[in-house]
Amino acid sequence: MHESLSLRGFRAAVSGARRAGPLALAGAWVLVAVPSSGAAVDKTEPIPAPAAGSTDTWWAVGGQATANTFFTPAFHSPYSNPSISFGPGPDLGWSFVVSLLVGARLWEGATVVADGEYANGAGAPNVSGLSGYPDGNIIRVAKVGTAPYVARFFYHQDIALGHEERQSEEAEQFESRFMPTGTVALGRARPPTRLEFTLGKFGSNDFLDVADASSDPRHKFLNWALMQNGAWDYVADTRGYTWGVEVGLEAPRWAVRAMAALMPTTPNGEVFDGNLGNSGSYMLEGQYGWPSALGDGSVKLLAYVNRANMGNYANALAVAAAGPPGTVPDVDATAQQGAMKYGFGLLVQQVFGPVSGFLRAGWNDGRTQTFCFTSIDYSVSLGAQVDGALWGRAGDFVGIGVATSGLSSSHAAYLAAGGTEFQLGDGKLSYGWETVPEAFYSLQPLPYLEVSADVQALFNPGMNRARGPAVLAGVRLHAHL
Repeated sequence: MHESLSLRGFRAAVSGARRAGPLALAGAWVLVAVPSSGAAVDKTEPIPAPAAGSTDTWWAVGGQATANTFFTPAFHSPYSNPSISFGPGPDLGWSFVVSLLVGARLWEGATVVADGEYANGAGAPNVSGLSGYPDGNIIRVAKVGTAPYVARFFYHQDIALGHEERQSEEAEQFESRFMPTGTVALGRARPPTRLEFTLGKFGSNDFLDVADASSDPRHKFLNWALMQNGAWDYVADTRGYTWGVEVGLEAPRWAVRAMAALMPTTPNGEVFDGNLGNSGSYMLEGQYGWPSALGDGSVKLLAYVNRANMGNYANALAVAAAGPPGTVPDVDATAQQGAMKYGFGLLVQQVFGPVSGFLRAGWNDGRTQTFCFTSIDYSVSLGAQVDGALWGRAGDFVGIGVATSGLSSSHAAYLAAGGTEFQLGDGKLSYGWETVPEAFYSLQPLPYLEVSADVQALFNPGMNRARGPAVLAGVRLHAHL
């Protein structure tokens, strides 16, 4: 996954970027790993994968910059909540995220990684009002702050459980996911049967519910309901990260992964709850893979339990019904320490030659309020990515997918009664499943630059049949080396 470059190769890359113009120069967000021998390697020649037991690459510095913009024309909207609803347009939303990563190998199988980020942008008009928000690059606040922050800071250890020949890293962008396959090994081959241990700050979706064709909004699908299992209220703060521990047992055909992580103190909050007796998220995923004549496939089953100071939709409706006429339910006012939310997810992947497809299905109890990700209780999504080599454009690819998302009866009734939460709340609701088709074309004009055109349609935006449909058009610019 990670190609080592010498300092001479890096200087040549930057020089070439300057000659190619300002867009190419944006690609100088560097991904560099310098061999400890100091030997020069010309970037125009193929670089072999590290041999088993190689110690050439012991540190790496990586970077990327991704900018998205979306235009939403005006669409049908008889009512809306200006502080939460999406649209009704015309609106322009944008986001810009820069990441700088540093990793070092401490000893055999051990890596420490720090990943800082800067984010800026604005929703259209809010980063809410949709269960499947169209821009996976942006965090869940209407106006993004400008202070840099630590996204990931963790220690990772691989422990070999056998004497099999080590396997090379997958051939994908080093920074495409940062975790877990690229950074933790710094491009070195890894034992095919191993015990993994990670401690620190990371994204829980770095390890779990990872789909090769959809789990990276910097390169692949942008809509929240397609880039993740929408019904998994995955533990995270406002910016999408948490502190925790992950343990995995990995084998060539199967894997088991477990994780425990800190929950935020409030819905979509920035502060983590250290009261481990009443708060925390606990996840378990099993995976089984198979080979086929056309390509590999796999199935993953995920279960999770979140505990936090969370409210209950039915309780909020009952409290409002007991109050004066016209009382609006407030799920936050029913919060109880140690409240539990649980759910399950299914992910099936299959490669068909140049096509990589996936199918996801998710369910959660739908009684306890949405706390971390987005307002989806039931979800089904499927899609595929097609390699541009089919039409003579190696490096390009096309993606097409669709996600449909629903709510529990008490969740829908809460919103219909005028209740709000951090993601949904139009003021009232004519309930219908939100359905989002998405298609994109990713063009690679330079090896370290990608430009994507993206189109999404929104049916029943915010689970509301009274609003929409809407069509969005967007552009994504991504630079890396």
